[in-house]
Amino acid sequence: MAIYKIKTGAPLDAILLTVLQAVAEDAASAGIDCMLVGATARDLLLTHVFGIPARRATHDVDFAVAVEDWNQFEDLKTRLLAREGFDTSERMKQRLYYDGEKKEAGYPIDLVPFGGITQGTDEISWPPDMAVTMNVVGYGEVLAAAVSVEIAEGVNIRVASRRCRGWPYSSWWPGRIAEHPIPRMRRISIT
Repeated sequence: MAIYKIKTGAPLDAILLTVLQAVAEDAASAGIDCMLVGATARDLLLTHVFGIPARRATHDVDFAVAVEDWNQFEDLKTRLLAREGFDTSERMKQRLYYDGEKKEAGYPIDLVPFGGITQGTDEISWPPDMAVTMNVVGYGEVLAAAVSVEIAEGVNIRVASRRCRGWPYSSWWPGRIAEHPIPRMRRISIT
C-alpha cells in the first residue's frame, strides 16, 4: 500500500495533528482499526496531500473505529480522556472534545463505532437505552479501501479515500441528508 505524505507547503494545524496522533496511537494500542472520515479526511487529502484548496464545511474530526463491543469502544474513549486536553460530551456518546494544553481550541471529535459491535446488522444502538440507532453499512469496505497518510515522522493514519467518502455518510443519521445535503464534488481517483 502506498503511503501519502503531507506536503511541505501545506502543514497540518498543530492542534489537529495532536488530535490525529492521539487517536491513532490510542486506537493502535487498544488493537482497534480506525480511519479518519468526513470533512477532515477530505481536507487532509485534498489540501494537505494534493495541494488542492478545500473550503471547510465543518470543524469536527470524525473517526470510524472498528470495535467488537461497547467495552472496547469505552476503552478507547477512556484512553483518550486520560490525555491532557481531552474531555467528554455529556450529551453525545460518540463525542469528545480536545481543548489543547492552553484550553483554547475546542475541537469536537466524533468516534463512530462499526464492525463486530453491529452483531451483523449494519446498525449500532447507543447505550444506555439503545433507543438511538445509527446505520454504519459500508464502513468495513471503506476501511479496506482507505489510504495511508504519514501525518508526522513515523505516524501514519488511515483516511477514507475520495472514492468512498460520501457513501457511509449518506446513511448515518435518519433525516441527516435532508438537513445537511452533501454537495456535488468533482470526482478524483486516489489509489
